[in-house]
Amino acid sequence: MFSSIASTFEDYLVAMRTSKSEKQLCKLKNLSDDMSATVQKTFQVHRLKTKHLAILIKKVGKKPFKFDTSSLAKKQAKAEALKVQAAFAKKEAEFKKKKAALEADLELISEQKLAAVAHAEVSALESQQGSLKGSIINVPVQKALYSAAEFVNVHANTIEQQMDMDSVT
Repeated sequence: MFSSIASTFEDYLVAMRTSKSEKQLCKLKNLSDDMSATVQKTFQVHRLKTKHLAILIKKVGKKPFKFDTSSLAKKQAKAEALKVQAAFAKKEAEFKKKKAALEADLELISEQKLAAVAHAEVSALESQQGSLKGSIINVPVQKALYSAAEFVNVHANTIEQQMDMDSVT
């Protein structure tokens, strides 16, 4: 395509026969020569690479590898997605550790609360007993002791009298 366009342009410049067209014709020839040389070198390099690749394939004994850019892009996207997923998994693990620690602390505080309530109840009962010791709780005990003493005093006289009688008889 380039050569056909360049050839048409070259014919036009030759037909013009001006100094400016002669300069442009010279530039076009240089550009065309450079382009042809580049194309020739590219084909040579391509042929050499193809030969070397064929030799390598024969040595390795495998079929040529087809390079698929779409699969590479998919793999790169998947790798990036896995990196993001791993970062979130790390954060989730950190939060789960914190949650477990908080739950353990909450359970400990709950148990400590139950122990404190039980201790407060014991303390309250002990203080109630201490304040009631001299009055209500001891009243039945004092009554019983007084009744026993009275019984002993009353019956002591009776027993003494019987002992005296037994000794007389």
